[in-house]
Amino acid sequence: MGRVRERRNIYACTELEVRSCAGREVAVVDGANSAGRAALFLSSRGCTVDLVVRGEGIGARMSSYLVNRIVSDPMISVRASTEITALEGDTSLESVRMTNSVTGEEAVKPCRGLFCFIGADPASGWLYGDCSVDGNGFIRTDAHIPTEDLGQHWQNLGRGPLPFETSIPGVFAAGDVRHGSIKSVAAAVGEGASAVSSVHQVVGVRL
Repeated sequence: MGRVRERRNIYACTELEVRSCAGREVAVVDGANSAGRAALFLSSRGCTVDLVVRGEGIGARMSSYLVNRIVSDPMISVRASTEITALEGDTSLESVRMTNSVTGEEAVKPCRGLFCFIGADPASGWLYGDCSVDGNGFIRTDAHIPTEDLGQHWQNLGRGPLPFETSIPGVFAAGDVRHGSIKSVAAAVGEGASAVSSVHQVVGVRL
């Protein structure tokens, strides 16, 4: 299995995404590391960034080194206790409406790009009932698989799941769809390469 997922939002902020909004006003939603890195990347490309956070600040879920860089960046404004409540524009996004959850105050800000880092839905539903998944649908592998999810077929094999192997012998998961992955393109590539070693151990073995 590769990097299979359904996205509710922007997965990453790369040079490709920035091309259409470089040097313009943008908004980044969420207060964790991915959003912080995106805000800094956008500001480095000349964007004026509103970092919109539902919580009281960005210190709770973001690494301190990112927090320090963000608060010292004149191109980034942190909008704490705030949610985006409306998108405005004709043929494309022109502005967003922000509402402060504490004061109820609303503000309309120019915005040519909206980057949301608020979660993902793994496309693993076709495996339900056959494969061990966590409460959010991410596929468990190797040591993350509960003992009760390993059936009689594993006892017949006389071994446990190999690295990146699912609860189905000979089926492997790597990348974003895997429980415990860090949701990074570079990590997904590394996991896929590492999983090949386990695949080689299984090839030729009767399952």
